[in-house]
Amino acid sequence: PHTHSRTAPPVLSPSLRSMQSQDPTAAAFQRMVDRHLTQEKGLEVYRVTNHCFDTCIKNFRTRQVGRGERQCLNDCVDKYLQVQTRIAGVYKEQTMKQLQEQMVEMGKKTMLG
Repeated sequence: PHTHSRTAPPVLSPSLRSMQSQDPTAAAFQRMVDRHLTQEKGLEVYRVTNHCFDTCIKNFRTRQVGRGERQCLNDCVDKYLQVQTRIAGVYKEQTMKQLQEQMVEMGKKTMLG
């Protein structure tokens, strides 16, 4: 059977998207960024798959995945997703805090003049 691999949608701001349509260098740069992000996702999936497999799969005498192994795999992947969600939330909070601090500093410099 033929399978299609779907790549992640491009991460472009509207201004970069319009610049890309006018500038071949920007288009090449965006393709490079897209390839990098796709490779990173693939590597992360590989790591999680290996970790969960090594942790959960213990019986190699049968081709079937046992109920306990299946539950372990589900729990392992669920834990990974929860951790990734938490990390993303903390990163967003820190980024917003830094941005606010930078805006305050810029406001102070503007006022001092």
